[in-house]
Amino acid sequence: MNTAVIRQDLLADVVGRLPDNGLRALRERALTEFAKQGLPGTTEEDWRYTSLQSAVELSNAWLASQPDLVLPHEPRKEHLPTQASETAIDAHWLRFLNGRLLGGALPDLESIRIGREPADGRGLVTDDGLSNLNAALLHDAIHIVVPAGATLSRPIGLVLANDASGNTSVAMSRIVFEVGAGAKLEIIENHLSLSAAASFASVVIELRLARGAQVRYLRLQECGEAQILTGRLQIAVGQDALLRYTSIDLGGALVRNDVAADLTAAGSDVIANGLYLATGSQHIDNHIRIDHRVGPARSRAAFRGILHGRSRCVFNSKAIVHKGADGTDAGQSNHNLLLSDKAEIDTKPELEIYADDVKCAHGATVGQLDESALFYLRSRGIDADAASRMLTRAFAASVLGELAVAVAAEYVAGRIDQRLDLVVSDKP
Repeated sequence: MNTAVIRQDLLADVVGRLPDNGLRALRERALTEFAKQGLPGTTEEDWRYTSLQSAVELSNAWLASQPDLVLPHEPRKEHLPTQASETAIDAHWLRFLNGRLLGGALPDLESIRIGREPADGRGLVTDDGLSNLNAALLHDAIHIVVPAGATLSRPIGLVLANDASGNTSVAMSRIVFEVGAGAKLEIIENHLSLSAAASFASVVIELRLARGAQVRYLRLQECGEAQILTGRLQIAVGQDALLRYTSIDLGGALVRNDVAADLTAAGSDVIANGLYLATGSQHIDNHIRIDHRVGPARSRAAFRGILHGRSRCVFNSKAIVHKGADGTDAGQSNHNLLLSDKAEIDTKPELEIYADDVKCAHGATVGQLDESALFYLRSRGIDADAASRMLTRAFAASVLGELAVAVAAEYVAGRIDQRLDLVVSDKP
């Protein structure tokens, strides 16, 4: 039985009080569907290691508090101080605070639509409980269109900040990218916490790649130690389209990151890699599903984790090769470094193959620091802490070397180094 239950009466009251900014019909549909589905529980296979009970308790408390739902008429920059990523990375930044778009400019784009469903008639994704809860409580739904053949001069940056110091402990964000045929685009998704108070944020991003589109996507999560964050990246990949995706998880108390890629045409190419660093009692869960429906096409999912303290991480990557998807080339790998005998990793890269002419592989490793390498470094006069840091940095280096957005490499490397110092010393 699912024990993670949002109070439907409180949710319906809050949804009914949200302003009518073009999203009312979507919210009401999502509310109806959520009443049927609820949130996933640990009896479900994909959620057996990750409980949302803390998110439910926080949500019910927030819903019962009669939260302020008034939207500001004019975005004000003082609502969100300039973040380090905005200063360090040259990008077109859009700024979100507690799920509300504060401002930003995208001068290279033909259109940006705010507060409505995509104009092409395709509704927003609402096929699971979390996505329906997200849609029911949306303030803004952002639709970004990149015209066919366009090449942006700078990445699009998304600062997704949460500040739970007031009565804003629950926040929902939804962004749809429509990338036209042959267009080239880089995206940076940066998650931050502005206060130490507990909060729950849900982010759903839809990425639609037309024929020959090329997207390089970086997700960087550096939330506070009391942050609960669930994210879903839903990807539709057209013919000869290419996606390079990197996910970096550094912070958060409970983090669930779902990536679902649908390869529906020949020549599509999806490469996903990632790194998660966990210490204290952090819980970080990465779930990836790649559906190969037509071949030939290629996919890769390769993640690495470094765990200390009593942290627990989950990795599940599944490539499904459907009947008729001959010529598929798919692989999943997961490598983990455990720095504590209390840390735990549940890893399951897997394949489902219903076609004959395929090239598929998967594998996982779990280990500790190499004692012979540590001895070698110590014999050269390097103390134990410094030797451990050197080896853990080397373990993480392969992900940095394949970072999807090169312009962010220096900033990301600095953030990883700072977090590694805490992880190695087991400080939350």
